[in-house]
Amino acid sequence: MRVVILHSAIPSKAPPDEQDVLVQAGFLGEALRRLGHDVIFLPFSSHLEARRWALWDLRPDLVFNLVETVAGTGRLIHVAPGLLDVEGFPYTGCSTEAVFVTSHKVLTKKWLVACGLPTPAWFEPNKTLGLGNDFDHGDLGKAVPFVSTPDSGNTSLEASLRTCKTKHRMPFSSEDQAALYPYKAETGGFPGSAGLQHALCAGETSQLPEENAFSDTILGSLQDWMRSLGTKSFAIVKPLWEDASVGIDQEAVVSLEDPKTLDRAMTRARHRFGWNGFFVEHFIDGREINLSLLSSPDGVQVLPPAEMCFVGFGSKRHRIVDYEAKWAAGSFAERNTVRSFSFAEEDAPLLDRLCGLAQRCWHFFGLRGYARIDFRVDRQGRPWILEINANPCLAPDAGFMAAAHQAGLNVDDVVQRLIEDAFKARPFPRTLLENKKSRYFSRKLRPLVRHLCGQDVHVPKAKFVLGHGSRPVFSPSRTGIDEAGLSFRNHLVPSDLETLDRITAETGFFNEEEISVARDLARQSLITGPESGYFFVLAEHAGRVVGYTCYGPILGTAGRYDLYWIVVDPAFQGQGIGRKLLQETESVIGRAGGQRVYVETSSRDTYEPTRRFYVRAGYAFVALLPDFYGPEDHKIIYAKEFS
Repeated sequence: MRVVILHSAIPSKAPPDEQDVLVQAGFLGEALRRLGHDVIFLPFSSHLEARRWALWDLRPDLVFNLVETVAGTGRLIHVAPGLLDVEGFPYTGCSTEAVFVTSHKVLTKKWLVACGLPTPAWFEPNKTLGLGNDFDHGDLGKAVPFVSTPDSGNTSLEASLRTCKTKHRMPFSSEDQAALYPYKAETGGFPGSAGLQHALCAGETSQLPEENAFSDTILGSLQDWMRSLGTKSFAIVKPLWEDASVGIDQEAVVSLEDPKTLDRAMTRARHRFGWNGFFVEHFIDGREINLSLLSSPDGVQVLPPAEMCFVGFGSKRHRIVDYEAKWAAGSFAERNTVRSFSFAEEDAPLLDRLCGLAQRCWHFFGLRGYARIDFRVDRQGRPWILEINANPCLAPDAGFMAAAHQAGLNVDDVVQRLIEDAFKARPFPRTLLENKKSRYFSRKLRPLVRHLCGQDVHVPKAKFVLGHGSRPVFSPSRTGIDEAGLSFRNHLVPSDLETLDRITAETGFFNEEEISVARDLARQSLITGPESGYFFVLAEHAGRVVGYTCYGPILGTAGRYDLYWIVVDPAFQGQGIGRKLLQETESVIGRAGGQRVYVETSSRDTYEPTRRFYVRAGYAFVALLPDFYGPEDHKIIYAKEFS
């Protein structure tokens, strides 16, 4: 099976939290190969049209989705599975909807409230300012206490959903709360919600804070919020979209006894993540426990729980898994934040509770494949859900793989589970075949769609020549040539003009104008040499020229080259000469100081073997120029960078 590992496009100077996805890709690629699959790595960027065409060129049977950031931000993480849904490719992990909801931390918390699940109180300063939101500010910061086991005291999921559908609105009014949580009267209210509705509704204003401080209105609302939580409480300022502890450090946790410190922390977050990019959460000072979940034939398997132990953390250091603990190798936090799977016997009831909560999250959020639920347990032993991580890190040293190992599973077992779940969760998109209004329901693309859907479609193997705007030529197989007898040279002699002209014409593929262009390029190179800007590599077998390439440097660039032509004698096509010619040409360009080579071709279906040839040779899809050659005939540009 052909598997594309779709991962975030990572620049060379990206921070370690982003570069980690490349470690995951390599680690999982090895596992997929051990399982007998062909693996292709494809970086995902914000250029959606280019990614779309690259996927259709590769025709994967399955996409292993490892996209964690797009253009350096987690705000667009849901775009990758969304594109795969639109194009009909099966993929591993959680659905687009689940990824979106769980990557937006406050939206996650609102869903948790709707389900009757415990999550710490929160506060959104941008909502207090009335920056374009239509919601009643009274919902901000409401939290739900967990007072009994999930199966004995809380409102059922079905009842919660019925109430939400009846009300048809978010956030939840006091009537909604009473309907959702009948035990409110028994517990004395919701921690963090007392007095907050009045404070936040009264705080609406269209006036923005000054450059380096939040307005008195916000601070007043915060003071009311603090009183509802207790003056000895702490808060933590978090980014709304980012994962991997991005934006989390010791300074993000502040005492509510010092509003100005919180103001400074919010100002810092605003400068980094923008007005709508952060929120404030009640900090639960206690234990941190993670539960990983993996799909199984019977539904979902909860892997052994892991506790993050903060060894040697003094009273002045907050017990959090911050950015330093995850990514600053050798730092105090990294060395002293230790994962443990050992629990005392008296923790058994707590762990059963956490297991039940994790399973409810799995079903309520529609998670698939794999996920991780992060909990904090306060000093009264009450669990609070911090985050729901759809598609958590699968690096060999990450928490998920550590939990899988504790359960007796190796990486191959995990990968096989994810593959099986991908096809179980998303059967092939038959609607692409049945919907006549679909843009893919054309006769020329119907075989391609059927092939992607796993139906038997015979596709002949292409033996083709490649050129500037080349087309594939199908021809019968021939016996291979002796590779030892194949040689290359990168200079032209006068007799080559006639030979190259003959080879180009005999393909029966190029028109007279194209043949004339190839002839003129060869003549210019022979007469003026390097000054022409056109260079040739010729392949010879038994003294006969059997193919050639034409390339040249791109003026005004540093080490960039264009590959103009690659042509193989029809009598020798289908024997790997094109691939060897390309490799030799790349070698020559590299020795000349070239750093990157560009090739271009058409988007039409008949050019699919040409595009596949370049992709298999390591060229990446970098640009598409719509309608360049004509209506619906786009120019596709590939590039390959030399290390």
